[in-house]
Amino acid sequence: MVGRNQGDECSIPDSCQNGGTCIKRIDDYTCFCGHGYEGKDCSIRLDCLVPPAPTDGSVSPSSGNRVLLDGTITYSCDPGYFMKNQLYGTLKATCLRSGNWNRPTPVCEESRCIVPQTPAHGTLSRATGEKVPADRSVSFTCDEGYTMIGQPTIYCRSSGTWSNEFPETTMH
Repeated sequence: MVGRNQGDECSIPDSCQNGGTCIKRIDDYTCFCGHGYEGKDCSIRLDCLVPPAPTDGSVSPSSGNRVLLDGTITYSCDPGYFMKNQLYGTLKATCLRSGNWNRPTPVCEESRCIVPQTPAHGTLSRATGEKVPADRSVSFTCDEGYTMIGQPTIYCRSSGTWSNEFPETTMH
């Protein structure tokens, strides 16, 4: 290092950057770096670039920001969409030492429920096999002489599942 005397590097301001601690050696010095930094003088930042948000979703912090090692980002899907292969509405990813994330960007799919086969002795307001968007309903009516067991109207949830089991019928 130009202009520095051997053994006194730790007395010079900024010998170790980003909160690193300078440790003297016989003919040199080393820095003990804080979390998220490395290198002789702790000048190398270990971080990840926040990727683009999934289509029909968002990422926080927003795309283009940088997150330090072990920091997290949160993915979510827009209303009316759900995260494929996830039980919950959000997904966290962690920044790895490699500069990559521990999981890929998720896929947001439009929430749809498939109408099951019409129960015996009744009628559904939609066709069997129809894909119903989230927050829409299917209503059930019984044929004359039959009574309904269950809810007469079922709603499609944003997860792509029905709010209740489809009703059944029984004779009066």
